[in-house]
Amino acid sequence: MNYEEMLQHSEASDHGRRIVSELEQAIKESFANTSTDYPALEIGNRDGGSAIVTIYYIGLVEPRRKFVSVDSGACPARITEWTGKLGIPHQHFQMPQADFVKDDKTEWGFIFLDADHGYETVKRDMEILAPRLAKGGIMVVDDVHEWPELPVIEGLERIELKVDEGDRDWSNTKTGHHVAFWRKI
Repeated sequence: MNYEEMLQHSEASDHGRRIVSELEQAIKESFANTSTDYPALEIGNRDGGSAIVTIYYIGLVEPRRKFVSVDSGACPARITEWTGKLGIPHQHFQMPQADFVKDDKTEWGFIFLDADHGYETVKRDMEILAPRLAKGGIMVVDDVHEWPELPVIEGLERIELKVDEGDRDWSNTKTGHHVAFWRKI
């Protein structure tokens, strides 16, 4: 898969092409700072468009790193197709976000939470997942624009908030799409 193909497939996502600019730097940094022994995780896959960004960088830099997808629905064909073409180990769990987070004990190199966007649910999941993120790994949370605040999670430092449209002022969270990044310290 070349960069243009990745862009084209990521556009099919509900995020559109903006997901690439939102995730690229976080994925690159996370992969540079964690061993390939630590898999990448995406919770909430809908059509697989955003997963393509992570899969692309695994294939480009470190095809031994496993990619794990979690969604209450079946694994999108796009994910299966591209992990297969690139020879990337992949596993899909068809289950609710909360069940996976509660039961899983894996240590992760990169985590993208894009399923349930409710503040309390995601904050709880972040607290559970924080100890399971490898040092230097990054956790990205999508759609935080409705949250009352960005949580402070022990062991994680917030490193970025991106807004792709509307007001870039955190005090006005009702406009724009927001994605926030935390790094394991």
